[in-house]
Amino acid sequence: WGEYDKSISGFLDAIKIYTKKESWVDIATGYNNIALVYYSAGRHVKAREFNSLAMSTLKNKLETFSGPSSLNVSKIYHTSAFLSFHEGDLDTSMETAKESYELSRANMYKKLSMDNAKLISEIFSKWNQSDSALAYLQEYLVYYDDLLGEKNTKKLVQIRMQYEFDAMLNELELDKVKKEAEQKQKEYVYIVILVCTIFFVLILILLFINQKSKTVKALLKKENLELEKVSLSKELSYKNK
Repeated sequence: WGEYDKSISGFLDAIKIYTKKESWVDIATGYNNIALVYYSAGRHVKAREFNSLAMSTLKNKLETFSGPSSLNVSKIYHTSAFLSFHEGDLDTSMETAKESYELSRANMYKKLSMDNAKLISEIFSKWNQSDSALAYLQEYLVYYDDLLGEKNTKKLVQIRMQYEFDAMLNELELDKVKKEAEQKQKEYVYIVILVCTIFFVLILILLFINQKSKTVKALLKKENLELEKVSLSKELSYKNK
């Protein structure tokens, strides 16, 4: 019941605001919304109490309901007719359902027109007036098929939009993958060039070190030969003496 209580509290707060503004249709709508909450909670007596408040609010204001306000008024009438039907008051239910039906049809509220046509058909069926019940049942089916067609059309549009959106995302993802691949390829080329450069420098260093080593060895060999010549020359000179 906690969630129901929160909803009712919220609607009551809204009614206080609408009362200050003297927005009568909105006040009646708030009462009707509370009635629907109570009905959903299984408290049908309280539902009738608040729907009656909604109906009284509308009847006390002698206005012509048209435009946006007509939708809420039609909903309030339908709720009243629905409650009367389940209370067994078929006469009141029929009267109010027809008011709601005419208002919803005049303003092309297809869902409400469908619901009212179904309710009126059920009332005629209770009265064993099969021809009238069938006539309104056929109207109900026309609205049902129409709404189903709109729903399917919307679904197809949604599927198409989703497909196009997914295709766009895939294209962006593919472009991203290509750019990442190109970037990685560039990085790979840079790495190869860097490795080759380092390798080449190392080879040059090794060649330089090797060449220097050979030069040093050659100089040492030359010095050794010079020393040997000097030594032999001294020995020969000593023998000659």
